[in-house]
Amino acid sequence: MNKGTTRLGKAVRLATLVATTVVLAANVGFADDPVEDANLAELSLEELMNIEVYSVSKRGHSLHDSAAAIYVLTQDDIRRSGATSIPEALRWVPGIEVAHIDSNIWAITSRGFNERFGNKLLVLMDGRSVYTPLFAGVYWDVQDTLLEDVDRIEVIRGPGGTLWGANAVNGVINIITKKTSETQGVLVSAGGGTEERGFTHGRFGGKIGEGTHYRLYGKYFDREKFDDGAGEAADDWDTGRGGFRVDSKISDKNQLTVSGDYYGGKRDNAQVEPTLGAPYLTNFVARSDVSGGNVIGRWTYAASENLGFKFQAYYDRTQRDDDQFREVRDTIDFELQNDIRLFEHNQLTWGLGYRWMRDDIRNEFTTSFDPDDRTTDLFSGFIQNELALFDDSLRLTVGAKIEHNHYTGWEFQPSGRALWKPADRHAVWGAISRAVRTPSRAENDTILNTAVLPPGVAPPGFPAPPNPLVPTVIQMFGTSGYDSENLLAYELGYRSQLHDTLSLDLAAYYNDYDDLRTVTLDPNLPVEPLLDRTNIRFLATNKMKGETYGVELAVDWLPHSNWRVRAGYSYINIDLQLEGSAQTTDFISESAEKASPHNTVFVRNLVDLPYNLELDTNLRYVDNVPAVDTGAYVNLDARLGWKPTENWELAVVGQNLLEDNHKEFGSSAFVATEFTRVPRGMYVQLTYRR
Repeated sequence: MNKGTTRLGKAVRLATLVATTVVLAANVGFADDPVEDANLAELSLEELMNIEVYSVSKRGHSLHDSAAAIYVLTQDDIRRSGATSIPEALRWVPGIEVAHIDSNIWAITSRGFNERFGNKLLVLMDGRSVYTPLFAGVYWDVQDTLLEDVDRIEVIRGPGGTLWGANAVNGVINIITKKTSETQGVLVSAGGGTEERGFTHGRFGGKIGEGTHYRLYGKYFDREKFDDGAGEAADDWDTGRGGFRVDSKISDKNQLTVSGDYYGGKRDNAQVEPTLGAPYLTNFVARSDVSGGNVIGRWTYAASENLGFKFQAYYDRTQRDDDQFREVRDTIDFELQNDIRLFEHNQLTWGLGYRWMRDDIRNEFTTSFDPDDRTTDLFSGFIQNELALFDDSLRLTVGAKIEHNHYTGWEFQPSGRALWKPADRHAVWGAISRAVRTPSRAENDTILNTAVLPPGVAPPGFPAPPNPLVPTVIQMFGTSGYDSENLLAYELGYRSQLHDTLSLDLAAYYNDYDDLRTVTLDPNLPVEPLLDRTNIRFLATNKMKGETYGVELAVDWLPHSNWRVRAGYSYINIDLQLEGSAQTTDFISESAEKASPHNTVFVRNLVDLPYNLELDTNLRYVDNVPAVDTGAYVNLDARLGWKPTENWELAVVGQNLLEDNHKEFGSSAFVATEFTRVPRGMYVQLTYRR
């Protein structure tokens, strides 16, 4: 029996032990109430299955009737997880891989290809894209808001390009905040502990006239360093943030929302930088200043029951500055959407979009761009039609999105979906989709000096350098010939409420990828002798294909009116093959097939105890990640909450309780940030609401 199987068995036994303990605790002082009287969760199982989601069709749709692998984290899920950040909350979604690189850098993806910049996952905050076109990925350290104001997080595993466009290849995460009418009054919260050194946040919501509500919020946190194996690392982090939102019902048919945020903070990272002088590699602590802001406006017009319009516009500014790199980026985005009910069982949705982006880069020896500033734009249009047949027991959905980007021109992303309800509370769905990941600025314009070898030393497989008296620099160049990565995805799912107390959601998929990113030796100028160095040049190319397949299972069980169990399991297998010249010169890209754990399991027990107490345990098992050799690990977070009065809440949270520390991921192959180990921690939080 291998080590991973042994660890998985231990995780299952530990989950059983935790569940048994909770059962015993749950029966202390509880009556044998029927499940329909449950007061534990905000939503019953039936209500959760019928919760209205937006991300699958860009309009309201029940989760049960959605032909996609979608999972919803509710506000109650987030609160009772003890998570203090959005990435930590995402750990409790089947099929989503969340791993710390250090205290403020995560590797997050859906269905494989995990890395610091998970480039196949599109993330939205209230409809605003936070996917960076510079390196392709998400700066997770600045994706934040007041967690108490998050209504839900909708997570689609699988392609979403037909509606959301390029880069929604393996998934879409849509973070949706509450309406201001639901956040009236005062909220003040503060706390601290071992890793969460100190945090505080507050919100005030009010009303202007009969149809306008607003809220203001502010928050600040200071987080402790992680463990580098020899003591404290150099990755502490503090950030402040504030914002507002106004919702106005102008008339029965017109609604307007305006919101905005501004943040500023500092974060440290231990980095490795190549240098032209001995010892040719420098370890140092980079202090990064991050800041930015956004403002978004959304107008909704319901002309009739069968006709509606939505118009959204936003401006976003991002600024990041450290010793190795500086980026200033401005984005302006417009989107128009029209929903038309053609007849009783036919719904047509179409839309147009335009995005303008400009960046300004400060070049350094390690990372530089040519040109160091660039303006690009993106045009898009989509159409999707949904047809309900046989008394709504069969739904067929077809659609496509067309985009024109700066690097590859026109891109086409179609999809077809079907959902069949053979009986009440049962649904079977399937989908075939095409999605693309378009090139980033880095893959076109970057010059990365990834390593410097001492004089006279050549890389493996290369002849002796032409000048043995100067160092050799290994370089990676972007190229205008870099193309989009392509995916053809096949999905099949089953969703059912088997009983008033039990529901499950099962999804299986097969993904066929082509033109994946590789790094190959420049055929025109592989070696360039200069007076002070010798350059060996590699290019960003598309010489890899591959396939992935897997299953994801989510289970929701109410064994008692005061006890809820939410569990998930995911399995993935990845097989990648280099093509052409990449077979002999690329020693990096194929390792992506080993950058994801094969098996991931979580079990959450949420229990309401007497005297307004809550006991929540969140157990997670993660297989070894061979590419960075994390080793399999079992993790336990626990939360004890108490509401002595209607207005006050006290919570004590323990995180990573089973080990002193553990490794979750490693450094990126292209951005050399040293990884650290996630330590055990605890914090206390006091919240007042009125």
